[in-house]
Amino acid sequence: MINQKHTPLFLILILVLLMGACQPAGVQGEGDPTLSEQVDTVQKPEASGPFRAVATSAISVELSWDPVEGATGYQIENSFADSEWFAIAEVAGEVTSYEDFLTPSDMELNYRLTPLMGDQDGKALDLTVTTPEMIPNP
Repeated sequence: MINQKHTPLFLILILVLLMGACQPAGVQGEGDPTLSEQVDTVQKPEASGPFRAVATSAISVELSWDPVEGATGYQIENSFADSEWFAIAEVAGEVTSYEDFLTPSDMELNYRLTPLMGDQDGKALDLTVTTPEMIPNP
């Protein structure tokens, strides 16, 4: 027998379990990508190279790089389509990663990292990454 004090909690638990068991048809039927399949479509980072990028979602890109000796900071720029380079961040010399949020989905993005070395800039490194298509939540 269930204690009347716990009856509302018990009913809520039963309702949640029933809702999970009675998903509408097509939510995750055959041919529909599951969450794990969607995550697998996100690009994996390259294992080599001094400047690396991975699309961590349809709207964000994680950049990382090897530290450059003597760099007091780094300038990060991006471009897409046929646009000019646009400065998106300047970080301190000890920083070796940056996450670019609110990037366009399903697009090839170009990034350029320039070490700042006092009076002159170091050699710029470029790369390209493609963000996956945004999949709406049904």
